[in-house]
Amino acid sequence: ICDVTFIKVQGNTYYLCVIIDLFSHILKDRNHRTIYNDYDELKSAISKHIEFYNDYRPHETLNDMSPNEFEQIYHDEKKELSENSGLTG
Repeated sequence: ICDVTFIKVQGNTYYLCVIIDLFSHILKDRNHRTIYNDYDELKSAISKHIEFYNDYRPHETLNDMSPNEFEQIYHDEKKELSENSGLTG
């Protein structure tokens, strides 16, 4: 369990525990000894990891779907229910 701690990054407030959780996943999924030569290389590695995590990596708690697959099904079902009930939104 992560204590909820707020940090300010360039005027935006973030939950520190979310950032820590993200990096813990990156460290588990990637080689701990990776050395990035510059900020752009690190940024690219993080972006690739987030894309993999959200688009491709199955999550047991989401019935072995990726978060994006799960979210798409949720929105499709919500839209279908709305259309069937005559509601919009």
